[in-house]
Amino acid sequence: MNALQVSMSDDRTIRPGSWPIEIVLFLALLGTINILFFPGDPGFMAATPHPLWLIILPVAARYGFLPGLTAGVCCAAIHFSLTIHAAPDPTWADLKHFSIWKLPFLFTLIGGALGEVREVQKRRYTTLRSRHLELSREAADLQERHALLLRSKEELDLRIITQEQTLSTLYDSTHSLRLLDEKAILPALLDLLSEQLNISQAAAYRVSEKELVLSAHIGSSEDIPTTLALKKDVAARVLDDRRTWTIRDNLNEIEAGPQFLIMAPILAADQKTVFGILAVRDIPFEKFTPSGIKMITLLADWGGTSLDNARRFSVVKDQLITDESGYAFTFAYFQSRIMEEINRSKRYNSIFSILYVELPGQEPPSQPPYSVESAIFMISRNLRGVDLVFRTAHPHGVLVMLPSTNSAGADHTAAKLSDQLNNLAGMDLSTAQDSAEARIGTATFSEQLDSPRALLETAVSNLQAVRSRSTVKKARNVPLTTSLNPETN
Repeated sequence: MNALQVSMSDDRTIRPGSWPIEIVLFLALLGTINILFFPGDPGFMAATPHPLWLIILPVAARYGFLPGLTAGVCCAAIHFSLTIHAAPDPTWADLKHFSIWKLPFLFTLIGGALGEVREVQKRRYTTLRSRHLELSREAADLQERHALLLRSKEELDLRIITQEQTLSTLYDSTHSLRLLDEKAILPALLDLLSEQLNISQAAAYRVSEKELVLSAHIGSSEDIPTTLALKKDVAARVLDDRRTWTIRDNLNEIEAGPQFLIMAPILAADQKTVFGILAVRDIPFEKFTPSGIKMITLLADWGGTSLDNARRFSVVKDQLITDESGYAFTFAYFQSRIMEEINRSKRYNSIFSILYVELPGQEPPSQPPYSVESAIFMISRNLRGVDLVFRTAHPHGVLVMLPSTNSAGADHTAAKLSDQLNNLAGMDLSTAQDSAEARIGTATFSEQLDSPRALLETAVSNLQAVRSRSTVKKARNVPLTTSLNPETN
């Protein structure tokens, strides 16, 4: 490659039309030298090799076939003329002699042959030069593309890193949407919008039977309507198309009054059930981009998935008969089960009792000495297999159903449970305050107490702090269960 570049630079110094001038100048210079310095040898006839080669060889090697042949013919003619002129009386036989034609013939032959060699070299050089120029252009183009690719790679790497950080931050922030309370999800979604996109005014609407009802909002509520039409305007289009609408989609349909810049549907995970619409009224200009709109759509989808999960959880929770701990039944199941127990007692003339346990530390600033779940676990471990534990509507209340148990047995069980609950709290019974103890009320089925409401009211009214030492001593010899025969009761 370097030799080719040098040859190219040398070729640029050669002028194709200058060879006739060089031939004339060399002949004139050689003649001048002959006249001035060698007057006794006209034409350098006695010189070997002949000085005319100094004209033929450089011209043929430098310029090619035609200049070399021309230089050879000119030098042959001059040499032949001088040879004839130097002969005293040349005859026709002398002219036929080879010695006269030898050097002119060699001048012509070698000038043309050497020029043709130069022509072959020039053709190869032209081919290589064109190929070199083509490769140079390709290399320059590749170098430019490589530089562009490097810049694109740097921008892409920066964009990927930025997107990873954004998505990671966004994913970490979406933990606030992982709620099982439907009412808390939409406010958390709007807070997330405000945090991620600096949105100052937005609203979330829930679908009702006839319209979209405002469920939550951020910013001023003066320009945010409380309801939206369900089957007309932009809201209907968003719900029907299941896609995000922006004000850029159709500027001709801007209506008078409150308007939103972006409206995204809040869909369930199956993309079929619509929970509502996430509407943005005010957004920073630099955030109103395709990426910002995609983020709003993504957050709306996540909010819809959270609402779907919360609704499914609510449905499943309503169908369960046990609470989350698995050691107690729900209050709804208690309401149906106590009616079964009342009907059974009336039918078979049997008896049962209930206990209402109020755990300590109900009102602030007091702190409960143990959790409700641990208390329920302890209560269930100290009962018979037929006894049932229920949660109440009150978060810190527990109901216990004791089949085939009279009032004395219920008091004994209440004293036992109170003792276990106090031990669970690690209290000193000699110095404990009544407010720090679990209070237990009892109620036993009878002709007067033959309804769930009457039993519950009696148990609540009988709440008292039961000290295990005194109560257990009084109930020491009392049987825990009764017979199905009413005479033994």
